[in-house]
Amino acid sequence: MKWIKNLLKCFKKRRDRNLKFRKEYYERTGVDLNKVNPNDNSGGFT
Repeated sequence: MKWIKNLLKCFKKRRDRNLKFRKEYYERTGVDLNKVNPNDNSGGFT
């Protein structure tokens, strides 16, 4: 049971870091990563 709590804590830290990175990236570049579609290949390499 304790390892499940540790795993959830790890995922929460990872999520928080990811959200912080997305916010900083948006402020730096103006690109909102929440609106980017990773499955859309228009304009990218095929």
